[in-house]
Amino acid sequence: MFVWKEKYVLGIGEIDKQHKALVDLINRLFSAMQSGAGKDVLEETLNGLVDYTRHHFMTEEILMGNYDFPDVDAHKMEHRKFAEEVEAFRQDFQSGNTGISIQLISFLRDWLDSHICETDYKYGEYLRGQGAR
Repeated sequence: MFVWKEKYVLGIGEIDKQHKALVDLINRLFSAMQSGAGKDVLEETLNGLVDYTRHHFMTEEILMGNYDFPDVDAHKMEHRKFAEEVEAFRQDFQSGNTGISIQLISFLRDWLDSHICETDYKYGEYLRGQGAR
């Protein structure tokens, strides 16, 4: 369902690698849903997302801090909102709602297109201008 596109490339090697991992995670869930195994993979996906957000957001925030990105606080707020949404999905699943796969994929697709292509692009451009690669 999701193809890595050039519009997702920030030009910051580690961040691009981590964003590709998110696309892979979404695609595993989508493939499982197509084969009728979405419920089986959902818990793994949600746990993977929690781990991903911790690691990836920490990496981004450290980079932004190291290069004195001026909008770091607003960016951190977006990260917190995303992490809260992922946790809400996980709690919903743990409460017995196993039919959230489509909503989760939609949420993640929107995140890719809005956060990475718009918000992350801004700090990527700034960091590249400061010499980050």
